[in-house]
Amino acid sequence: MGDYLTFVVYVALVIVWASVAIVIARVRAGGAYRDKRVRLIATAFLIFAIAAAADSLYWAVARAYRVGLVPEAVWTQLHEGAYALIPRLGLLAAAAPIFVLLHRHAIQKLSGESEETRRLGILQKTSELASSTLDLQELLRGVLPALLQLLGLQAAELYLVDEESQTFRLIDQFGSHPWLAAEPRRLRVDEGTIGQAAQTCGPVLVSYRRPRKSAEEDSAESNSAARAAYFPLCSWGKTIGVLGLFSRRRRQFTQDDLDLLMAVSQQLASNVHNAILFQQRELWLSEAERSAEALQQTVEERTEALIQAQKQVVEAEVQKRQFYKDMILAVSNGKLSLVEREEIQMATGKPIAEFGLGNSSEAVRARREVSRIAQEQGMTKERAGDLALCLGEATVNAIKHAGSGKLSLYSADSKLQVLIEDKGPGIDTPVLPRVAFEPGYSTKPSLGLGYTIMLSLADKVSLATGPYGTRLLIDVSLVEPKPDPLNLFPQLR
Repeated sequence: MGDYLTFVVYVALVIVWASVAIVIARVRAGGAYRDKRVRLIATAFLIFAIAAAADSLYWAVARAYRVGLVPEAVWTQLHEGAYALIPRLGLLAAAAPIFVLLHRHAIQKLSGESEETRRLGILQKTSELASSTLDLQELLRGVLPALLQLLGLQAAELYLVDEESQTFRLIDQFGSHPWLAAEPRRLRVDEGTIGQAAQTCGPVLVSYRRPRKSAEEDSAESNSAARAAYFPLCSWGKTIGVLGLFSRRRRQFTQDDLDLLMAVSQQLASNVHNAILFQQRELWLSEAERSAEALQQTVEERTEALIQAQKQVVEAEVQKRQFYKDMILAVSNGKLSLVEREEIQMATGKPIAEFGLGNSSEAVRARREVSRIAQEQGMTKERAGDLALCLGEATVNAIKHAGSGKLSLYSADSKLQVLIEDKGPGIDTPVLPRVAFEPGYSTKPSLGLGYTIMLSLADKVSLATGPYGTRLLIDVSLVEPKPDPLNLFPQLR
């Protein structure tokens, strides 16, 4: 009875150790043991389980032989093979824990390298995410979730300093935790745990909604467990915010953890600061663009108003000039017409002679030549003398007001045309009636009888004046015309 029971026990041991070996082998082959030290320990236990299963199998067969369940020939072969196999299996079973013990230093070294690799990986990942954008919201939405996943935490929140009000303003939250602020809030820069982290420029751990010790004091304790940790964000020598990280269970923060999180906070602070500067730049550019658009609109509106005002001035000047033109034409019985400079040139006939009016001597010579030519053309001596008198007044005005001028003689339709041109300042429109009709009036000291004499002796006088100078066209027929009753009503012409 005892052999049967022992046989059953050994068979159960064989099943147990074989199952353990199979499970370890399948898990190890599936890649679940990513850490090198874990894979090393799993390999040692796999060897130990195989050896223990083989040893239990040998003793199970031995008990089966004793109770007659195994033939003698089978037992003999197994027994002879076992003497060669069992020592090896025993050696392997004994070597497995010894192997683990001998490689303890290597395991510790691998563990240190793995932790350092993990730290560098977290820093690299955070740096890549933080450097991928300059938009603050996009930056936080990319960094905070990844940071929580890498560190195995459940929630995070970020406060930034408002320079104007000297308060901390909640910017963003991610995750779920009962300690997260239920609504946006503002805190004084020296208020609570967040203010403590900003003032000490170091991490602050919280276990039961109350501040724990500083990082230096807390690292000296073996039990530095906390459910929340606050880290200052410092950039360019000043604190710009505070990062809060939360865990649903109390977590052991070692000095290496705090150093890692401080490094992450500094990296995040630099990128947040750059994002804030970028936002300010975009805001300034937007305001400058709006100001430029408003200024451009104002300039356009004022330019349009100025153009309209100039048009009104020009229209008023045209209307005023037309009024004086009609008035002068009516008062002079159609003898004096205000025209444009181009109209005078178009009204001239065939050119006969041209004289310069540089001084009084040239003006006298020009008058004599015109009088001579007029008589040659068939004009009486008395009428040629009247023409010379008209020219005397016209040439005197040209020399007096412009310093010099030019006299041109034309012939057209049984009449002579004399054109006197100068480049003086011209005659202002408001004084034209007085210049033309008021005896003794002159814009410069003189007798002021020029236009009065010309209108009394010439058949027609056309005047074009402006900033470009003055053009005066005098028409005198070769034969004195008979009086025309219509001259009393020039508007009927």
